Amino acid sequence: MGYMAYAPSQFRPSSSDAPAHTIGRFAVGDPAIGRDQLVNELKLLRQLTGALIGTLSQTGRIAIQHFRSLAPEEIKLLVGPKGFNRESAYWRKYEELAGSMDVPTIEEAIRAGLVAFAEPLIHGAR
Repeated sequence: MGYMAYAPSQFRPSSSDAPAHTIGRFAVGDPAIGRDQLVNELKLLRQLTGALIGTLSQTGRIAIQHFRSLAPEEIKLLVGPKGFNRESAYWRKYEELAGSMDVPTIEEAIRAGLVAFAEPLIHGAR
């Protein structure tokens, strides 16, 4: 699924309003598409492309942040002191947390992190 599924509504054009459609109409001389509209569409496309490229560098950071909850120190903090059976309590907590680490959940966490990173880039460039 592409970024458009998660993009802010102003970045989700309908098929007839898509930048490629506007550019094509301008290229064939459609009088309804002015130069200013074309410039705005290209600026928006450039912002979106730049934001998407910028997000690629964040994928590793977002994945590490997502999996940090499985770190031994984090599990020890979540479980707290449990007396003589600490190791067993730590393992149970790890199994509980790791059980929620299926592919769709991980993909959604990374996708949400990328969108959160990209949106300010897009809006800041306006």
